[in-house]
Amino acid sequence: MIQYATDRRWRFSDSEALDLVGRIARTQVGFFGSAPASPITVVLAANEVTADEGFDVYGVHTGSSILVLVDPDLTWGELEEHAASVISHEMFHGWLGEAIPQSDPATLWFTEGATSWFAARMLTAAAVWPPDHARRTLQARVQRDYRDSELLGAMSVADAAAGVMADPRQVRFAYAGGVAACMALDQWLGTAGGIARPLDEVLRHLYRNRDGTPLSRASLEAAVSAVTGVECGWWLDEHVYGKTVLPPVDRVI
Repeated sequence: MIQYATDRRWRFSDSEALDLVGRIARTQVGFFGSAPASPITVVLAANEVTADEGFDVYGVHTGSSILVLVDPDLTWGELEEHAASVISHEMFHGWLGEAIPQSDPATLWFTEGATSWFAARMLTAAAVWPPDHARRTLQARVQRDYRDSELLGAMSVADAAAGVMADPRQVRFAYAGGVAACMALDQWLGTAGGIARPLDEVLRHLYRNRDGTPLSRASLEAAVSAVTGVECGWWLDEHVYGKTVLPPVDRVI
């Protein structure tokens, strides 16, 4: 069951918003093969807190319930352009973060990085974002917040993510670095193991074999090995838990 709820009338219809939510949810259920829980509920509410920079979009999740706070004057175009990515991100956490529990700060880089990357890919698969838009959005974020960050080479992606409640520049570096790490790991594993999109199968493996145990570095490496036959510990030590700059990727979406 997929539900949409709100407390007001927007500049678009409830049926349009429900259709958007439904497309995202069905795409993610299809990716994993089942829902982590039912119903999947998205609540859209107004963010009444103002700032000089304007309104931002915020999302939180618990289980398969998602609250998204947006500008009270949100338009349909803004819903597709900005809020949809937050909906997709928080919804994906129903699988990676909830069904595959996240509690170890050492693996936050993967939970948030993979969720951010796959959220954009799910929007593309659901025909909410054109592939070129998703590609440009991800590349711009990685360039701005990871490759152009003054933290590059001074802090590891894993350490930045473990302190995700730190200052804004570190948070941005952690999320963008997590995306870059997941994309680069996927490409490296694909070359080493001869499997197309290996992280897709790693996520499905973690989900199918979940037992309520929180994700750890050891369980992530074990899943990678089970799916690809590749031992990735040294690569993670160098590029994620170490400070070596991540290699660029050829394929983003």
